[in-house]
Amino acid sequence: MAGRRLTVEPEVPPLPDVPDADLGTAKSQALHWMEANRQVLYGAVALAHDSGRDQDAVALAESLWTHFLDHPRHADAIDAFRAAVAAADRTESVPARIRTRCLLARPLWETARFEEAAAALDRAGALAALLGDEFDDRRLAASAVDFRGQLALAEGQWAAAHRDADTAREHFAAARADFDTARAIHLAIDNAYGAALQTYQSAKAAAAADDPTGAAELFARAYRAFDGMTGRQRMTARARSGLGQALLRVGRYPDAEPHLAAALADAEARRSTFDEARIRTDLATLADRTGHPDEAAHHRAKAAELRAAHGGVPDESAPEEPHPEEH
Repeated sequence: MAGRRLTVEPEVPPLPDVPDADLGTAKSQALHWMEANRQVLYGAVALAHDSGRDQDAVALAESLWTHFLDHPRHADAIDAFRAAVAAADRTESVPARIRTRCLLARPLWETARFEEAAAALDRAGALAALLGDEFDDRRLAASAVDFRGQLALAEGQWAAAHRDADTAREHFAAARADFDTARAIHLAIDNAYGAALQTYQSAKAAAAADDPTGAAELFARAYRAFDGMTGRQRMTARARSGLGQALLRVGRYPDAEPHLAAALADAEARRSTFDEARIRTDLATLADRTGHPDEAAHHRAKAAELRAAHGGVPDESAPEEPHPEEH
């Protein structure tokens, strides 16, 4: 689904006499299979934990991460990732204990449970101090710093939405500092993808801090980097979406349209209702500003339909969702 990415558990080998699920021949078919079977898959994490299969619980939780980003059903994710944290603690594996706490923190902060998310990430940061200097250890340490930055970004957006500008600025500055730190770690270990991801995260922080010109420059850099990599279509599309939104905000409408259209096509192919609703809202704004009211009405109606049919998709008044990442 996501290409090569950070995981702490090894791939499970084929099991004798047990057939694999039929995921089809394309990534989109695998994504659709996961969405259709989501209740079983999320429930399997708790089942593995309750059965004492702790490594399986962690591995299952990791495999659900990208699905959660596309289909954020927070209650299911919190239950599953809490079970994975408990399982990781029983294994006494430092990487697993860090990784699962990072996974849990996101659905917590996305439901404004900031203190719980901070506690999980504080513990992950303390555990990261025990890691070594190997590539995988440094990449995991950078990921823990990045998640801390994402929490700060989310807290800043919350403060801005509640008209606390001073607190918002403090959080946005903290987020940028964490993303810069994580990027430096990735550059030190020659991890081009990780460095590009932190550029993308910094672009989101600039956009949230009401610096669309700076955000557009950073999103453009991230887009070019992802577009030059094999198997990174999802993050390429996310960077294009951010770039299109930033260009829209600075009034560069002809430049914004192709980026938003490409991001919409990707979201539709992945059946990511969250992304599709968000991008259609941007396209509606673009259509309004370029004198196409019928097109704007179509996008808004489709976005409303998605919001009514699926949980976890934003409405037009919500701040931009701080999507990351494919850690």
